[in-house]
Amino acid sequence: MAVTIKGEPYPEPYYLLCPRDMLPVFDEENSLFTIETDTSGKLQIGSVEHYVLLNNEIPENQKMFYVHLNGGFRPLMLRSDIVEKMKISGMTGIKYTPVDEMRSI
Repeated sequence: MAVTIKGEPYPEPYYLLCPRDMLPVFDEENSLFTIETDTSGKLQIGSVEHYVLLNNEIPENQKMFYVHLNGGFRPLMLRSDIVEKMKISGMTGIKYTPVDEMRSI
């Protein structure tokens, strides 16, 4: 079943974990999360400067999920295949902008 979030469809096979059921995929004690503001001073940019992924936290049939970062900043939606590619490629950080922030500009 495909899901729609704020009018945007997410087609199969990316099933969504309920936003209130956050998955702990990052080891928060060994990861560094920050919030930056862009040069206009209007757009917040979430930044995962360095992360350590927890192993085996994503259910096998779960393809799309939310993660709370830094104790409550807007959740980050990730796909399990992207997390796997991050691990393989050796990425050490992520920058992201909440969709609502992008739409407000």
